[in-house]
Amino acid sequence: MKLKKVIYLILSELLFIIIGYGLHAILELVVLNSNNNITWYTHFSGSCALHPIISYGLFIASLVAGVVVGLNWWRIVYIERRHWRFKKNKE
Repeated sequence: MKLKKVIYLILSELLFIIIGYGLHAILELVVLNSNNNITWYTHFSGSCALHPIISYGLFIASLVAGVVVGLNWWRIVYIERRHWRFKKNKE
């Protein structure tokens, strides 16, 4: 693989991991605000109100989504050239 493609895939992974942690934080806030009787789980780097299956599921889903989106957009932008910049030059 070319270096440009590797960097593209790493950055898409990083973006989706950040989005996944944002979703994790929102879900945890919802759980904390809706419950008075909270069970705390110790995973990741501290305590969390979400069940470990949900936390790890979100993390794995964000990893998979990052790979899928990164590969699909690489194909769309660089192989098929269906990008706004290329459409603008054809007009």
